[in-house]
Amino acid sequence: TFNFEVQGTTPSWQIMMMLDDVSYIVGTSENFIWIPPAPGIYEGYIRVSNYQVGIDDFVQSPIKGLKIYPNPFNPEVNISFSTATNNNVKINIYNIRGQKIKTLYDGKLSAGQHTFHWNGKDSNGRSAASGIYLLRVESGNEHHTLKMILMK
Repeated sequence: TFNFEVQGTTPSWQIMMMLDDVSYIVGTSENFIWIPPAPGIYEGYIRVSNYQVGIDDFVQSPIKGLKIYPNPFNPEVNISFSTATNNNVKINIYNIRGQKIKTLYDGKLSAGQHTFHWNGKDSNGRSAASGIYLLRVESGNEHHTLKMILMK
């Protein structure tokens, strides 16, 4: 159960949540309670406004649930995430000095779950050395960077 108190609102204000791409209008008062439909982790937004809120007023994150596994890895790693809508996405690998060593993907992805594999090789087909690498996933104005460890 999720209890949330909004101070300074009146009963005419609307409280709306967008969680995992599902919207919930949860009340028009100073307090609301939301009970999740199932156990788990929910990602999203809460918006409180003094006017009617439409579903299009929410800005959704283009990349959700970015995961790297296994980490540390040798010599291959999986990269998975989901996109809520069709988006242009760039996936790049950088060494610890910030030099791009590999572009895994640069193009449009349809909405849904996506998995990419990196075989531990740079753009020239050479095996990368053991060490720390950075994964950068970009879409629109948003970017995510995660650390990966290659252990040979």
